[in-house]
Amino acid sequence: RRKSFLLPKHFFFRKSTAEKLESYLRKVLSDINLKSSTVLRDFLSVKSEKDSIKWKDPSLHMKHENLPSTWDRSKSKALRTVQPYHKATIEDYDLIKVLGKGCMGKVFLSRERHSNKLYALKAISKEWVVFRQEVEHTKTERDILASISTISHPFLIRLRESYQDINQLFLVLDYYPGGDIATQLAKWHKFDDARCLFYATEIILGIEELHRLGIVYRDLKPENILIGRDGHIVLTDFGLSKQFKPNWQKTNTFCGTAEYLAPEIIRGDEYSYPVDWWSLGTLLYEMMTGITPFWAADQNKMYQRVLEDKLEFPDGMMYEATDLLRGLLQRDPTLRLGCGLSGPMEIRGHIYFEFVNWDDVFHKRTRAPYIPT
Repeated sequence: RRKSFLLPKHFFFRKSTAEKLESYLRKVLSDINLKSSTVLRDFLSVKSEKDSIKWKDPSLHMKHENLPSTWDRSKSKALRTVQPYHKATIEDYDLIKVLGKGCMGKVFLSRERHSNKLYALKAISKEWVVFRQEVEHTKTERDILASISTISHPFLIRLRESYQDINQLFLVLDYYPGGDIATQLAKWHKFDDARCLFYATEIILGIEELHRLGIVYRDLKPENILIGRDGHIVLTDFGLSKQFKPNWQKTNTFCGTAEYLAPEIIRGDEYSYPVDWWSLGTLLYEMMTGITPFWAADQNKMYQRVLEDKLEFPDGMMYEATDLLRGLLQRDPTLRLGCGLSGPMEIRGHIYFEFVNWDDVFHKRTRAPYIPT
């Protein structure tokens, strides 16, 4: 069987989310039983709402009495660790435009009236959260954001404020005007060596910090890496992340994004932090070549390729890069680069990063090869 890297056209094809959704819906609608589902009909007939939020209650600041009945109040944490510059309410933010839409809600570009600063305001529908039984995931994202915001890590997004009303939860996040890595890959197809190295170092430090805090990311992908005005990046979207307990740091939940799932997740094994290093290997391969290493149009076929196919590379890739990718894309998590006794220092010490000053990376003293315009 011919591998995708042997077909040049595959290296210039990146299937968009819209195309994937259209393909999936066509399959669903071809099933006579599913086609008559009232849930499906309701989904397809949803009318788009106006891109606005109406808030009338001036005291929306994390009030427990407004939480859904399914929310465990005893475990819910107010974000007291995130210090506001003043006692703000959600009414202090003017909405400018919609940055993104999803099934959970919308993300708005907003301006805080007192400081005139721009923020990304994530509005989450409580009705959707409860209906889809996503209460725990939503709480986890909020709590993880609160946790990482107290340390102000340079490569993890920061939560500034959190509010709610009867219908929605609001997360006020730092705004990154450069968009995400996925948009850049769609534009440039792949990145040059300098840009790949630059992003890799900052992503590694971000993942390293998550693991230090007992958090497995589980959704590292181009869409979740945002670019700032200065060209530096942050990791965002922790809805699928898991905060481990000190005495047990394994899980077996099947979740993530198909192209970036580690073999142990696909097999249904218990897994831990090593799944993030596999995702890093997949992401770096994509940034270097323009396609993920085991891509297939059919998802089950892709899973099969992840579990069985030999890792191969296009001609011309430098040895340092291929050796790094072989280490990160090791199917056995106990042998995967970054999972030995020295942990992520194994990755930092790889020859691919031979000339990297990690202290300079952390303090953003390295100039970004790409600056958003």
